[in-house]
Amino acid sequence: MITPPVLVPTQVPVGAFMLASMLSAQNIQTILYDASIEYFHFILNQSPQQFWSASAQRRAQKAVYYFQNARYFQPHLHRTHINNFHHYLSQWSTQFEGWQVGLTDISWSQIPPHDPAAFYSWLYKGSRTPFTDYIHQQLIPNIQNYQTSQIGISLTYLSQIYFTLELRIALAEIDIEPYIGGALIHVLDNQTGKTFNFDGLFNRNLPSKFKFLEEKSTSRSPIKFPLALPIFHRPFRDYFTPVPIVPFPLSRGCYWNRCLFCPDQDKPFQKYEITLLEKFLQEVTDLVGDKQIIFNICDSSVPTGPLNQLLPFFKSNQAQFYGFFRFEKTFLNLDYLQRLYESGARLLQFGLESGSQRLLNLFQKGFDLEVADKVLNLSQQTGLKNYIYLLFGLPTETEADREMTLEFVQKNHAAIHFLNLALFNLPKFCDISNHPEKYHIQLVDEEKYQQPLQLYVPFSSTDGPIRPRARDFIQYRLQKDPIIRQIVKNTPARVRIDHAVFFGA
Repeated sequence: MITPPVLVPTQVPVGAFMLASMLSAQNIQTILYDASIEYFHFILNQSPQQFWSASAQRRAQKAVYYFQNARYFQPHLHRTHINNFHHYLSQWSTQFEGWQVGLTDISWSQIPPHDPAAFYSWLYKGSRTPFTDYIHQQLIPNIQNYQTSQIGISLTYLSQIYFTLELRIALAEIDIEPYIGGALIHVLDNQTGKTFNFDGLFNRNLPSKFKFLEEKSTSRSPIKFPLALPIFHRPFRDYFTPVPIVPFPLSRGCYWNRCLFCPDQDKPFQKYEITLLEKFLQEVTDLVGDKQIIFNICDSSVPTGPLNQLLPFFKSNQAQFYGFFRFEKTFLNLDYLQRLYESGARLLQFGLESGSQRLLNLFQKGFDLEVADKVLNLSQQTGLKNYIYLLFGLPTETEADREMTLEFVQKNHAAIHFLNLALFNLPKFCDISNHPEKYHIQLVDEEKYQQPLQLYVPFSSTDGPIRPRARDFIQYRLQKDPIIRQIVKNTPARVRIDHAVFFGA
């Protein structure tokens, strides 16, 4: 099971991890091969050439040492090391015209990932990419050493398509036809209404022993797949964190599932069988041994019912955890928040999106700002840290809405430890794009809308240039405010949430 570059180098990729664990529980020997973390180490340890300086490489290596060995991250030191590593990646990328390798993404200015046919044709001319040396010098020899004939490639992001297509050509040279899957392929299946396989380049017909993966559960029944640890090609210590971060979900889908800008509204909500999950998490904990472990509960919104059942497990194993939560009234209970902290919770993520109740109601976020205010201030009393996500440029947003968001953050700044500021992108399939007139917008590029790999589509607003105004507000109003600027300064750059959990004592 291969996960292509580039993924954030802080934890095993959750989708491939869970799938490999399901296969392992069926006595199907499965190797979880995180090619992304291996790719970063490959880049980091190459001999200096004319494209990058030895000093830049040493600073990048020193940065990785800091990420892996510091007990806690200090904002100014973390920022320096992140910038040094990113600077080295930028220098290293200059040998490939138009390419830019980053810590969390890769891009190419000449052919976008939305046009895989053009990129595949370009590859067949014998062209060299940032992946070529890694694929042929390290990945393919390792695959041959494993003596496997069945390879699955798990894709999460569009940018992984570049690597995947080049690997497809390399695998054909050793007579291996890979399967593809993952979150991105699932989305493309749903959007195109057919089995997406890059015009026949990849096999989607699973062997009979894998057919159990295609079984459909109803939204009312728990997911009862047993889980067992796969073989890890790279050890946990290779990741850019002081202790292992292990991701897992309590559920699929979202228990709220009503936000109108969510592209996954049609995805049913299903919980994992908690006893099977707890048994598996114990295996993971035993594998790590005496070393501290942090669990990333990576649900869209963590359901508190299943979480409460796992709290004794976290506490007895002295494990820590973090995840994405909603501003529910459950969190208005200080004793409950204290119980979360004593059980290992360290950081709560919340999608506040806006300080305008009108916008929250319009897009069915399902909480009151008064509740959000109280939850933030109660949680920080227990020692929990809060990571808040703001979303500007929503359809119908006004200057008054943006000012209300600023005022909310100013008022609650002592309880907001980290901030993520983002501009709204319109998913191709959601309630807003399905009913644009209702939200005062127009889809402006019909050709892009028809492209299967175009997951987000451009739009204009009949209320004026909302996105440019929102961008200016972030740059010239929000980030000029000294309170907001300090929170943003203390928020990890590039590698965000997975390093935020290590900030401070």
